[in-house]
Formats: sequence, structure tokens, C-alpha cells
Amino acid sequence: MNKLICSRCQSTFYTAAPTSEIPCPFCGFVSRKSFEPERRLEKRMLVERGCELVLAENKKIHGRIVDISLHGVGVETPSPLTTFQRDEMLEIVAEDLDIKSRAQVRWTNRINGVVKAGLLMV
Repeated sequence: MNKLICSRCQSTFYTAAPTSEIPCPFCGFVSRKSFEPERRLEKRMLVERGCELVLAENKKIHGRIVDISLHGVGVETPSPLTTFQRDEMLEIVAEDLDIKSRAQVRWTNRINGVVKAGLLMV
């Protein structure tokens, strides 16, 4: 068994799962096992702010930013019909954080009907 501590809610839980991405049973945040190296190049700050994602053909989706770094953001959208493709380009707007930027989808994940994505701002 591996003991994990969620980096978002700080809850402790255990897993024997062989996969490296484990959703926290308390908040749903996807954690990495503690023995794996961190793949992020920049430190991220946890936030909770609304945003708008503008996809191709001006399709707008409301979501929220859950973490942010100098060049990237983690976003969530509750829309079960939302799909993002890796390397897809979109625009992210978050007036509270003074963000209006083109962004590239680096990864996506769907957990319990919530679509999560990592965006690289370009």
C-alpha cells in the first residue's frame, strides 16, 4: 500500500493501484504517487476562479481555474459534453486574474463527469 497526501485538500489516503495518477477520494484531485518525480517545470499555486474557454468556431464554455503557474493553468469544467483534444488551441479568459491568452491543451482527464485539462499559455 502507498500512502498519499492530496496536494489540494491535504487529506491522507492509501492505494495499492499500479497507476501513477490517482484521484483523491475526498476532492477528486488527481495526485501523483510520492515516489514519482514532479513533471511540472514551474511551481503552481492553487486558486479557485471562474474562467471562459473559447474553442473553435467561437464556442464558449464556462469553467474554473484550479491552479496557475507562470505559463500554464489547470482548468475544470462540469460540462459532461466538453471534450478537449491534446494540442488543441483555444482562448482562456479570466477577468479576476487579468488573463486573456491563447492556450494549448497539454492533457485532459474526465473524472466523475468533470473534465479537467492542463493548458500551456502561448
